[in-house]
Amino acid sequence: MSEADAQRRRSAELRDRAVRTGDVETMLAAVAAARAALAADETDPRSLALLGAARTVLGEHTSDPTWLEAAAGSYREALAASDGEDRARMHRNLGAVLSMLGRLTDDPSALAEAIGHGRAAVDGYAPGSLDWAIALNNVADALGVLGERTGDRDALDASVAACRAALTVTTRAAFPRDWAMSSTNLANALAALGGEARLAEAVTLYQAALEALDDPRLASAVRYNLDRAEALLLSSHEAR
Repeated sequence: MSEADAQRRRSAELRDRAVRTGDVETMLAAVAAARAALAADETDPRSLALLGAARTVLGEHTSDPTWLEAAAGSYREALAASDGEDRARMHRNLGAVLSMLGRLTDDPSALAEAIGHGRAAVDGYAPGSLDWAIALNNVADALGVLGERTGDRDALDASVAACRAALTVTTRAAFPRDWAMSSTNLANALAALGGEARLAEAVTLYQAALEALDDPRLASAVRYNLDRAEALLLSSHEAR
């Protein structure tokens, strides 16, 4: 095994451990290992992608936009060096980290760029494949956040359509976690659009997603959105 391969393996293992434990020192060690892999083989986009992944975990955990911006930079470099399905994966990863950055900084330009990369990823995967559905869900997420924060109902409608398309693949029986994420994004967009029928569907989707999620952090966010949707639905009923 080459030095670059050994460091790539170490970075991936450390990143996975950091995701499970939430330990920042382990996250930093994953970043360092990816940098070591890149130093050993500057021509391999896998090292750039691993560096992007490690930086993403650190930025998401610490809510530090600097790390997310650095992750986006790594993925841009990896994208430029990739082709075929690897290129689609880099578009997807770059779109996902830009969506996190846009949500954290309230930057519509980052969200718009996330949507563009997400759509490029969708185009790069076979329609109906799991990767295609996950890329669609990422697009839906960015569209939903952009629509909610800017009041763009067209973006919210597009988010709903993308979620429904993704859910034709990520069924609850086959892919429960992906189903829960797509269902949550669908509920978010429906709740932002408003109206009794949409709010009632959003409440049902949030409740079902909670049953399928085993990640306490994600479940907490869904529960918060469920409470908000239920309050809006109650207000709608009382206003009649």
